[in-house]
Amino acid sequence: MMKAAFLCKYGDISSIKIQEVPIPIPNKGQVLIKVEAAPIHPMDLAFIYGSHPIIKALPAVPGFEGSGTVIKSGGGAKGWYLDGKRVCFWQFDASLPGTWAEYVLCSIKYCSVIHDDLNWYQGSLMMINPLTAMMIAEKIKKGKHSCFIHNAASSSIGKMIVKYSNYNNLKCINIVRNHEGFDSLTRIAADFILVSSEPNFEAKLKYMCQDLNPTCAFDPIGGSFTGKILSLLEDGGELYMYGNMLKTDIREIPYEEIVFNGKKIGGLWVKDWFEKLSSVKRFKILKKIQENNFLYKTEVAGVFDFDNIHETIIQAENDHYKGKYIIVPKSSEKSNEGRKSSRESIVYIKTDYHYEEFQTVEVTEEQAYKYLSSEVLKLKEKIPEFVWDYEQRLSSDISDRSYVLLPDENIYIGQWMRNKPHGKGICFYKNGSLYEGYWEYKFRSGKGRLISANGDWFEGEWKGDIEDGSGTLHFHDGRIIRGTFYSQEVVGIGIEFGINGERYEGTFLNRKRDGEGKLIWEDGTKYEGNFKCGVMNEEGMLKYPDGKVFVGYFSGNRAFGLMSYPDGTKFKGEIVDFKEEGRGVLIDTEGNAKEGIWNNGAVDWLEDLFSDNASSCSTKIEKTEEDLPHF
Repeated sequence: MMKAAFLCKYGDISSIKIQEVPIPIPNKGQVLIKVEAAPIHPMDLAFIYGSHPIIKALPAVPGFEGSGTVIKSGGGAKGWYLDGKRVCFWQFDASLPGTWAEYVLCSIKYCSVIHDDLNWYQGSLMMINPLTAMMIAEKIKKGKHSCFIHNAASSSIGKMIVKYSNYNNLKCINIVRNHEGFDSLTRIAADFILVSSEPNFEAKLKYMCQDLNPTCAFDPIGGSFTGKILSLLEDGGELYMYGNMLKTDIREIPYEEIVFNGKKIGGLWVKDWFEKLSSVKRFKILKKIQENNFLYKTEVAGVFDFDNIHETIIQAENDHYKGKYIIVPKSSEKSNEGRKSSRESIVYIKTDYHYEEFQTVEVTEEQAYKYLSSEVLKLKEKIPEFVWDYEQRLSSDISDRSYVLLPDENIYIGQWMRNKPHGKGICFYKNGSLYEGYWEYKFRSGKGRLISANGDWFEGEWKGDIEDGSGTLHFHDGRIIRGTFYSQEVVGIGIEFGINGERYEGTFLNRKRDGEGKLIWEDGTKYEGNFKCGVMNEEGMLKYPDGKVFVGYFSGNRAFGLMSYPDGTKFKGEIVDFKEEGRGVLIDTEGNAKEGIWNNGAVDWLEDLFSDNASSCSTKIEKTEEDLPHF
């Protein structure tokens, strides 16, 4: 289990509650990250108030950015590369919980390895704000703007833009809300600073614009003042909104500025901008941000744990000019010692109900067995008896113990300690399941067997009331999976024995073949490649007992690709149930091609395609083969 901050009501900071939930398991293209630090951004506040474009069903975990260690990969080359690495990441997938949690799932495309010289707090600030600043800098560079206006300039992004302007000898008119913001910009050598709360501010801004002639503006505030900024730009000027701190629509836009003066208003959304970049460009930009940390470094105003989350959010909202406020999970280290990249162990906690004080209610054996489903009762007759450890077999027998009704209405017979199931015991669950095994202070821990009401049963190691360690999972349809388990999921490589005698070795998801693996049938046919939802999927290779080899793209029992025969000839087309099917092309050893129609592996009709130009056909086939997967 893990702790996470849940927003229960939009617009109400006090509705945020710290709750325990199961640790998620990554799918392909995702990684599981142990979060070390997560900042509070204006967009996090917008999400809490319900004014952010990403809206989630409540309760929902806030947080768009963080840093931590990847402790598990869902598969794929980049996922495996990230496994065990220190990363910064952002969370813009609306289907996933946010970063204010001890553990979080994240898409691999939103993760970047952080340098060893960055601590967790600075690492948690390496994505959203620096990328937004890069996005703004790109607009300035492309538009060849030598002077521009920036509203909310004392923000973290504003300070990055000031450094960028100084570095590139540009003029930036900086608008701040108060004198604290003014002071924070003077410390980094900003010029042209105006305080919006001062008397005659708008007149001062107008005179400054007449002197400097800005041609561009960037505004994360919104409201009626946006139109006034637009009117101060030179003809043909551009204004870009990249936020809406006032949570109101843009108002009072003079139409003559748009129609007659050629001015434009646009929007900048860092997520869209980032996703339009090529993977190579993303890598270079993220690398550049860390190499130029002097430009993109953000001040940290404070670091707080979950116990102070409400006060921290309020401080972040009121004192943003001081720097970023960082949330760390309660169990995280609050020092830069967390920079080590070694994987840390997970502690699982479960508190479904309390045993501390309850009145013992004894029931009969007959009442206990009435709980069990018919499938469980049938299996009890078929499968071997559960084997207790040798030392436990020598310890006191539990057959003379009483059947006790627990507070959750399940029935337990076995050993106790401090009024909790502890040691050797059996539990009859009201949902029809049965557990036989060992307990540790009310949790299933150690060796145990759980027979589910539907007839599936698991025997192996338990910890903290969940499957955790080596074990074997038997399905009611006859399938068997052996491997290392965590909470019903296979961790790493597992082995499955299918109902038709086939043997699979590879990764799993939702207890189905998923990811990379190898499958061997009883007749010696072998498949090596990708799986999805239990079936062959995408790139893969089949090796037949007679020496044939097929390489192609699979979708279950169908695939399209190239079959190589032992005599050197090749077939290009589709296979169904491992046999050539439908229209295809047969290529001989000299490159000559013939088209035909196959039915269940046999050629029904065949004719020459290129009787006079075999070489052109050969060239065509070779070009097509380049697109096929290689093994």
